[in-house]
Amino acid sequence: MDYIYFNWSKIYFQCLELAKKIKTDGFFPDLILGLARGGLIIARLLSDFLKVKEILTLQLESYKTLNQKKSSPKLINDISCSVNNKKILLCDDLVDTGETMVYITNYIKNKGCNNMKVATLHKKPHSKFTPDFYIQEVNAWIIYPWELQEFITALQKSKKNITDIEEELSKLEVEN
Repeated sequence: MDYIYFNWSKIYFQCLELAKKIKTDGFFPDLILGLARGGLIIARLLSDFLKVKEILTLQLESYKTLNQKKSSPKLINDISCSVNNKKILLCDDLVDTGETMVYITNYIKNKGCNNMKVATLHKKPHSKFTPDFYIQEVNAWIIYPWELQEFITALQKSKKNITDIEEELSKLEVEN
């Protein structure tokens, strides 16, 4: 499997680029909804860049481990306020199969939102959902800095020794 690592600096500048795309489109959200866990940092950065103070979070679960996907997304918590007549920017780090995003956009629409756009940093080529805003289509397995420990743990569970793990991280240009 091919992997790609995006460091914190790269993420920051990709979020800045994402904000520019959103502004250019003329979409000015009332609130930003970040999908936990991957979308929390993106939501926070976009709230700064777009000057949106209201941030909500929704938590879904769709992965058991690094390569093990659940059969369907599961909602862990609910939206804490009314979304009627609000312009919502839904944020996540990645759209993979698109199943989670299809599920959550339908869920939010059923809650009464009729003006929502989706922003992600990355999208997989095989996704059945295309975000309104995204930076890059990536086929490799993406490792974000906020999930680096998960990746290392998965490597350890696959019986790799410390030297192999260090080599893998070095290939990905992960800083010490």
